[in-house]
Amino acid sequence: MHEVTGPSGQKVLLPQIDVGPAEWTGRGIDISKAALGKLGYTEKNFPTDAFFTHRRAETKADPKPFDPETMAP
Repeated sequence: MHEVTGPSGQKVLLPQIDVGPAEWTGRGIDISKAALGKLGYTEKNFPTDAFFTHRRAETKADPKPFDPETMAP
């Protein structure tokens, strides 16, 4: 999961569903069509050239690191 912050400052948690965008696009983040509504946009008002950021978000679903000392997660 990634915490994505839109140009308005709104933050949403979104899953990573692919690797992209292509380097030649000059963009750093692909926003899926399914995520538009979560960010408050539609296909008609999405700010294509606006600045978005993301960071990996730790969730309860993330696996615990393996501890070789105790042989348990």
